[in-house]
Amino acid sequence: MNSKLLVLTIWLATAASACVAEKYASVDALKAAAQSGNPTSQFDLGMAFYLGDGIRQHYQEAAKWFKKAAEQGVTDAQNNLGLMYGKGQGVRQDFSKSYEWFKKAADAGNVSAEYNLGDSYDFGHGVKQDSAVAAKWYEKAALQGDADAQNSLGSLYEHGEGVETNNQKAAEWYKKSADQGHPDATINLAYMYLKGRGVETNAAKAYEMNLKMANAGYLRAMLNVAIQLRDGDGVQQDKIEAYKWMDLARYYTLTTSAIRLKWQIRVVYDPLHEELSKQGGIAEADRRGKEWQKTHRVHTPPYGRYY
Repeated sequence: MNSKLLVLTIWLATAASACVAEKYASVDALKAAAQSGNPTSQFDLGMAFYLGDGIRQHYQEAAKWFKKAAEQGVTDAQNNLGLMYGKGQGVRQDFSKSYEWFKKAADAGNVSAEYNLGDSYDFGHGVKQDSAVAAKWYEKAALQGDADAQNSLGSLYEHGEGVETNNQKAAEWYKKSADQGHPDATINLAYMYLKGRGVETNAAKAYEMNLKMANAGYLRAMLNVAIQLRDGDGVQQDKIEAYKWMDLARYYTLTTSAIRLKWQIRVVYDPLHEELSKQGGIAEADRRGKEWQKTHRVHTPPYGRYY
């Protein structure tokens, strides 16, 4: 199981922006339709308030309109309301209510809600923790192509949580998710290639995958790239380049609450820093890091997948 909060990956505003600009003559027209009791318009107005699309962002108003639509059976609104209760956005945080809304939407076949319900069981949010039930809901969503669910199901198979350990199945689910561009799945699959779990060992492929995600700004991948460079595992050894990645990862975790990741980074960073302080190379690593920062940005995973 990946160490993460109740997963809340936000749908980007592009599709929702089209909802106001293309479906309604104006925001006033959208409000009028929602106030008349139209559930689709109530959902659309909730999205507009949530994203600040053509209207001032207001989470409380978003939650209000999602609830109106949810009570009329709009499953996307039920899912979104569950996410807002889980995050405490516009409403008082309440995992029990979050679970209830996810369950309604998942029982009606909403794929995102099936995934989020799986997460609720996986982490015991609003319901007793049960990895076996989590696996069932993840699989429902994964079989319908949900990349988050595929990654989470792969994690359960890798670690034998709720299902019997099966590295081959873990790698297969990670690959399905990674093929859709899922960053965590790509990093997880890279680890499987590095260790030869469920796939043939291929350290060079693992490095290639990790480097792609490191350049995309994912901190776990930065750590993995640094370790492979330090050890010359699947790539020519380069401790200066390793230090560059490790120092970037260290810097960007200074303000994060990811204690485990901070610890993992320090375990690698401290001895490498000491070694290069004696041999030289830190100044060059710093220069490379600053060059990287000019054209790249660190990815902070959003929390919440709204529809």
